[in-house]
Amino acid sequence: MRKWQIIMAVLCWLCVRGHASRVVIEELPLTKQHSFGVKKCKAYSLPANYKIVKLKVEILLDGFVMVTDKKLTSLSKEAISKCQDDMIVCAIAQDRSSVIEMISRICVDKLYVYACSEEDHQTLALNVEGYYMSGSCGHVAETLPVYCASRTKDECINFRSCNGLCKWVNCKTGSSYLMGACIPANEPEITAFSMCSGHSSYVKSFYTSPTIDYCPNRETKNFEHFMLALTVIGLVLISTFLLSVFYRYKLTKERIPPFQAPSFCPNFLFPRPGSLEKPALYATKQNL
Repeated sequence: MRKWQIIMAVLCWLCVRGHASRVVIEELPLTKQHSFGVKKCKAYSLPANYKIVKLKVEILLDGFVMVTDKKLTSLSKEAISKCQDDMIVCAIAQDRSSVIEMISRICVDKLYVYACSEEDHQTLALNVEGYYMSGSCGHVAETLPVYCASRTKDECINFRSCNGLCKWVNCKTGSSYLMGACIPANEPEITAFSMCSGHSSYVKSFYTSPTIDYCPNRETKNFEHFMLALTVIGLVLISTFLLSVFYRYKLTKERIPPFQAPSFCPNFLFPRPGSLEKPALYATKQNL
């Protein structure tokens, strides 16, 4: 009897723990501005309905916020401080006055907003605003923003590996480097400004405009290869011509070639002493 009581107690404890750890998600309409005061952690869902969604999430007091397409099974500050590998959409903001401004072009059913206050006794002030945009959403492989976002800096703008579809944004506060990100090459400059100003370490008084590194497109790279080859060929031809002039000058003036021309060099550029009418008048340096 004692054993059965222990087993039942353990089962009840597991059930209570599982129920307590389950994330309760509050559903919100997308086309409406929402303001919340969050203590500890809360989760919200917004209907994406397989459409393009523009979303703005603003933190007014210290805390942690994540926007993603994944439904989390547990919620904590640690869980939303880093994007997970299986998240297709993921944006994170921390600290006071941070802003997430994003356009999700991925075909998903819902977007989730997870928020946690800095301390359990504090209240996180949160504003959420979003709306649908015209156009059709795409799958991961078809969506350029996702393709660029997954590139490293070397893959984004390196001469040999990039494809001209993306550009690299460098964010700074004064002389301090904050972050860098790969975004589509056709994104307007305001996108780079919004991305940099939303960083947690952004300091307005010391803000430096983002710099952008571009990847040359395929036509540009082919042209640069052609110009490089043309330059090398031109230098070889000019060097050969100047060397031939020097060789013929020495041969004519001193009757002695300045060096032994290789056998593959044409005779009209580097005439051999033996090919002239009076070979006895000429001698090479090697015979002297």
